[in-house]
Amino acid sequence: MKKMKQVLALCLCLALLLALAGCGKSEYVKNAEALIDAIGEVTADSGEVIEAAQKAYDALTEDDKAKVENADLLPAAQTALQIALEEKAAAELEALRQSFVGAWKAELDEIELLCQSVDSSLGDPRISFRDYLDSFVLTVMLEFNADGSYHMYGEAAASEATVAALKEAVVRFYDDYILLALCDTLAENGYGSASSWAEVESKLGTSKTNIIFSSLGMSLSEYVDTLFNEESVDQLFSAMNREGRYLVEPGKLHMSQSADEEPADGDYESFTLEGDELILTNFSGTSILEDLVYPMAFHRVG
Repeated sequence: MKKMKQVLALCLCLALLLALAGCGKSEYVKNAEALIDAIGEVTADSGEVIEAAQKAYDALTEDDKAKVENADLLPAAQTALQIALEEKAAAELEALRQSFVGAWKAELDEIELLCQSVDSSLGDPRISFRDYLDSFVLTVMLEFNADGSYHMYGEAAASEATVAALKEAVVRFYDDYILLALCDTLAENGYGSASSWAEVESKLGTSKTNIIFSSLGMSLSEYVDTLFNEESVDQLFSAMNREGRYLVEPGKLHMSQSADEEPADGDYESFTLEGDELILTNFSGTSILEDLVYPMAFHRVG
C-alpha cells in the first residue's frame, strides 16, 4: 500500500512537471515579447523596431503566439506608426510649400533659342545669327505668395544692356544678310559674282546707304530701332507677365495658366530645391515657361 502511494505521488509530480513545462515560454516567445516591449512610444522613426517585433511574432507557432502576453501592442503600434508617418509627410509638405514663399530671380541665357528662331525664319545655311551675338540674357522674376498665388514677370530695366547688344547684333546680321541676298540677285541677273559691299556698289553704281534706303525707306539702324522701340521691348517683357495659382508637392511645381483657374495635375515643372537655389529641370503637360530653355536656375531674393 505504501509503495502504491509512492508510485501515485511520483505520477502526480511528473504530471505537474509536464503541465508546468507546457505552460512555460520558449526563448522565441520571450524574444518576441522583448522586441514588442522595445517599441516604446511610437514615432515616425519607429518603423524598423516595429517591423522586427512583427517578424518575430509572425514566425511563432500558433501555440507560442498565444503565450505572447503583449501581442495586443503590435496592431496598436502599427496604427500609431501610420498616423505618425502621415503627420510627418503633411508637416514636410507644408515646410516645402513655405520654402517657396518669396521672390526668386533667374538670369536666363536664351541665345540658342533666339538664334534657332532667327535662322529657321531665314532658312539660309550660309549665315547664322549665333555668329553675331554671344548671349541673350533675360532676367525673370517669380514671386510665390503664401495664399497660393504666383506672379511671373521679366525685368525690362535689368535687361536694357541685353536689348542694346541685341540691336547692335541685328544691325550687323542684317547688313550681311542683305549683302548675301544682293549678291545672289546680281548673279542671277547676269551681273557676275560679288562678295562684298564694295563690289556690289561698283556693279550697281550707287552706295550701300542708297541701296538700303531704297529698300527699307530708312537706314538699317533706323529700321532696327523701329523693331526694338520702347513699345515693342515692353511687349517682349509683358509677354512674360503672368499671374496664377500654384501647388507644390515633392519634385513637382504646378502653376496654372491664369489667376482664374487652379493648377492641373498633369501640368507641372520638375524641380530641385536646395537652400536658396530652385532649379526647374523640365516640364510635363503645358507650362507658362515652355518657351524658355531648361534647366532654369532661380535664386531667392526675398
